[in-house]
Amino acid sequence: MSDRSEIQSQEEVQRHYTRHPRVPRQGFEPPVNSNAQENDEARNQKPEILSASEKERELENCLQSTPLLISGFEISEQSTQKDQGLDSDSPLNLVMTSSQLSEMGTHLEPMLVDGLVPAECFIVWGGEAKSGKTYHAMIGLLEITRKGKLYGRYQAREGKCIYFNQEINSRAFGKRFNEVCAGMGMDPINNPNFVSVSDLKLNLLDEASIKDIETIIEAHNPAMIVIDTLAASAHFREHDDMKVKQIFLRLKALSHKYRIAVILLAHHGKKNKALTGHASMLAIPDAIFALHRLKNGRAIFEVVNHRHEVNEGKSIEAQLVKEKGKTWLEVVPDPEKPKADQVILDALADGQWRRRAGIEVVCRVAKVMPKDMDLALKALLEKGNIERMDDPEQKGSGNRRHVYRLRTTNQQAG
Repeated sequence: MSDRSEIQSQEEVQRHYTRHPRVPRQGFEPPVNSNAQENDEARNQKPEILSASEKERELENCLQSTPLLISGFEISEQSTQKDQGLDSDSPLNLVMTSSQLSEMGTHLEPMLVDGLVPAECFIVWGGEAKSGKTYHAMIGLLEITRKGKLYGRYQAREGKCIYFNQEINSRAFGKRFNEVCAGMGMDPINNPNFVSVSDLKLNLLDEASIKDIETIIEAHNPAMIVIDTLAASAHFREHDDMKVKQIFLRLKALSHKYRIAVILLAHHGKKNKALTGHASMLAIPDAIFALHRLKNGRAIFEVVNHRHEVNEGKSIEAQLVKEKGKTWLEVVPDPEKPKADQVILDALADGQWRRRAGIEVVCRVAKVMPKDMDLALKALLEKGNIERMDDPEQKGSGNRRHVYRLRTTNQQAG
């Protein structure tokens, strides 16, 4: 009975592989051994049983002798900057062993803009109308062409950039470009790293337009391209998720094919904090940026999400300044956050007992985080600046509430 079932199972396996043959991966050739007897002996040979220490030692020897491949760069103990073709400013101009990489626990890849834009990515940069998307993107590209800093914070690597202008006419774009160059102290004519394309009308749903973009990329070999905007280069309403998803997939494939950064500017409504749509569509971009319009030419740049979660949720407020034919961005410094301990001391300055809930309200108004408030309360109690006791007005059993009071100078001295 067992022999029959074994024969039947073998026949089923044979029929399965007849219907579904295994196809080798492209470029893969299985090793051929002319001596069939050696194969049989190797197959029948029992595996060697190693102890835990021997396994660990064997694994360590393997890792030390095997170079690591990270995003196309071979990194080993024998590799050098010259061997890898990396300049002194490259983020990968260092030699690391496997143990060091394990300690870091991070995914390394070349970055075009440190902490913001990978060298190969597809990013959607949304913003409401009149928020200054064109100015912000243009200034960002010019910072990359001169190896500057985006928003005075993110260091860029030098590279050529192509700006596909679809939003405004070429004359208006040229005027804005000259004003921005004057504001940044750059030559608008002699900049080999900046290429603007205004006379090519794109339709990102059309294969011919994608071919046109590829032709320009192959001619100039850029590090980044910007398409301004989705609505102007797609010829349909942006809330059509299926069409937008198709465009996103095409542009992401473009970034992967040429290993460049592709940024698509897009509109979102005043009430939306970022680009909205189906989850499958929003999962395609490697990062989503947003530009929120404020008054007096100010806007907030925000990293809504990022595939590596770097600087996710971080925001920068910047003001677009226009003066005598010059335009530039000025970063608004972050206001100093009040110290939690000082807020608590001010709340207890009257010398009266105050419940914890009342202190929480004062801290919330002062924009002090609850975690910071807890740490400040603990520190002030340890220093003897304040005192605590159970709330005498609490009724019933349960978690005891506390009340706090500022200790007098005599009490602190005692």
